[in-house]
Amino acid sequence: MAKNYDVKKIFSNINSQEKIELLEQLNIQTLDQQDLESLVLLIDDNDNGIRNCITNLFSFSDDPRIPSLLVKYISSTNISSRNLAGEILVKIGSNSVDSLIGYLGEVKNYDDQKFIIDLLGLIKNNKAEEAIVEILRNTKDANVKLSCIEALGNMESEKSVGLILTNYDEDDIYKPTINEALGKIGSQEALDFMIKKYPVENDLTKYSIIESLGIIGNMETFFFLISELNTSEGPLIWVLINSIKQLSEKLNLDVPFDEKMRNAILATIYQANSEFKKSAIHLLKEFNDKEIVTACLTALGEDYELDEILRTKVLQNKEHSLLAFPSLLKIKLKNSECVLNLLNDIIDSLEIPVTNILKGLSLRNLIDALSDYLSNSDEEARRISMNLLFRIDSKTALLFSDKMLSDDNIWNKLRFVDNLAEIEDESANKILEILTEDSEIMVSNRASELLKQRTSIYN
Repeated sequence: MAKNYDVKKIFSNINSQEKIELLEQLNIQTLDQQDLESLVLLIDDNDNGIRNCITNLFSFSDDPRIPSLLVKYISSTNISSRNLAGEILVKIGSNSVDSLIGYLGEVKNYDDQKFIIDLLGLIKNNKAEEAIVEILRNTKDANVKLSCIEALGNMESEKSVGLILTNYDEDDIYKPTINEALGKIGSQEALDFMIKKYPVENDLTKYSIIESLGIIGNMETFFFLISELNTSEGPLIWVLINSIKQLSEKLNLDVPFDEKMRNAILATIYQANSEFKKSAIHLLKEFNDKEIVTACLTALGEDYELDEILRTKVLQNKEHSLLAFPSLLKIKLKNSECVLNLLNDIIDSLEIPVTNILKGLSLRNLIDALSDYLSNSDEEARRISMNLLFRIDSKTALLFSDKMLSDDNIWNKLRFVDNLAEIEDESANKILEILTEDSEIMVSNRASELLKQRTSIYN
């Protein structure tokens, strides 16, 4: 099929699927300039399938003519087309930079300048550094300045640090972006500047400084951040913990686990989001502080990665961790099923009976807490707690048989019968007799079968 015919047919009266099939057959580099210019017009097409096809076609082509045609859409009044052109230019990457720089010199309005600079910042090619520095030096628009600063940070432009810093005290809105950019650039000048500014800044700016210090800090910064735990509170504590963790790993430094650090970790685990909680838990070398373990386990179920971190920590320190469960289960937990499953895993992994670790009041508290879960609204929590009671002390578990008998879930009832099958005791047989009258046929049949087996063995 001739190339001219292909392109013309794409614009003829055929359906979208046929157009897409034709586009997929095209080799862009065989097209002449007129055909390519026609093809670019499909960025304005209303059909998402065609737009997606054009995106793939242009994004993975190294034809140098494409960026020069696409940059004109940066000034399009059609926001959808403008954004799509920008997306493709970023995907093309470094081959788009010359066209973007050239167009940056042509546009006069701030919105277009900002859009181009944002794209160059995403591409991160230092070829654009000088052009962006020049814009930053001369622009009067705050949004353009912010885009310049962010882009230069993404390019890790050390030569622009001095110019960036001249904007720092001009307006508070620049400070978070400048601190983030300095953190990406990572020069000694950037580090020294942030440390100097930190004491006089508000909490929002301090937050952004701490984040950057966690990326570019040194040993002196590490101990500075630890010292700041004494006077900080709220979200500043969380981000301090995160940056301390980053530097401890980067510099292979031990984190002192004193009362100050303990309280900061507790505050982070109870109050912060999952990402900060992960950092706090990573800082725990030993998992033998009952209050810390209790706090950590309340975070189960929030995030898969966090659950895996907690599971590993608990199973590495299972005997110490086990001591936290009696009081933990007395808390009104949102994540009861996760906590009960982890307790089950700990007991599975023990080389000695759980009653050798938990004794007296601790054991009684655990059994009482588990018995409360037999009335939980979550059927899975009821099942796990029942199994745990039988595993820990089967005779004591029978004391709570009324709750187990009242469970309206058939699978929990069947599991109850299976647990009774493990107990050779007259009281277990009496409960089985009750279950032979259960309204669920599967339950009554299973209980009757088990009683018959026992009778035949005894006779």
